[in-house]
Amino acid sequence: APNAKIMPLKIFDNGQAYTSDIIRAIGYAEEHGAAIVNCSWGSADNNTALREVMEQSDMFFVCAAGNHRKNLQTTPVYPAAFGLPNMVSVASLNQDLGMSYFSNYGESVDIAAIGRDVESTYPNGETGKMNGTSVSAGFVTGAAAVYAEMYQDISALKEDMKRSADKLSCLQRKVADGNSLNLENLLTKTAG
Repeated sequence: APNAKIMPLKIFDNGQAYTSDIIRAIGYAEEHGAAIVNCSWGSADNNTALREVMEQSDMFFVCAAGNHRKNLQTTPVYPAAFGLPNMVSVASLNQDLGMSYFSNYGESVDIAAIGRDVESTYPNGETGKMNGTSVSAGFVTGAAAVYAEMYQDISALKEDMKRSADKLSCLQRKVADGNSLNLENLLTKTAG
């Protein structure tokens, strides 16, 4: 998405954040024109205040499913398990498109994307391999940004993303409909 702008907002301090800070960051992002939010974090706390803020937002939320090999149906991680119409939850795939051993899963997970052994950047100009559903969520956030740039209207993004996804048999019962992100199909609005 060559015209996309990134607005990094720090809400965590040593791996912990207050709901009030997260809600304030969501409000700040929306007030300043953000359309897509990457939520590469999660909690076991089904926080009603956070859910309501996300639900009432016009932004689209991409939420990492988590990295504990748990079924979100029985061990939910939020916000990924909120199941809102303006969000997708994302599981991790290996480079061979198999489910990553660490990824959370479940029929409530909307889509999967590469999230294992991904070359990325580190501080001080370093690079290296990264793993996690946060990496997968980054791919899906990028795809959402390209979609938003092309179509301007993101109201159908979730359904278009799921409809255009590849349907992989190895993801059945791990991700809704076995959905694996297919960027080309998403941008051409072609069924997977």
